[in-house]
Amino acid sequence: MHVTTLEDGCLRVCLQQDGFESCCVVSSHHLVDSKKRQLERANLRLASTAMGLGCDQHHSSL
Repeated sequence: MHVTTLEDGCLRVCLQQDGFESCCVVSSHHLVDSKKRQLERANLRLASTAMGLGCDQHHSSL
């Protein structure tokens, strides 16, 4: 994960996997690690969409 401090003191957290990148913003360093799973799932959704395997919103396991 890559963490960048923003002007307002918040942190931009990004996770890059297999050519996909997802990011979020947190207010404190102690929240960074807790976002890893969320960002992994976001990258998985991006990869699924790119491969044409978009999920049915009513039956998504993501």
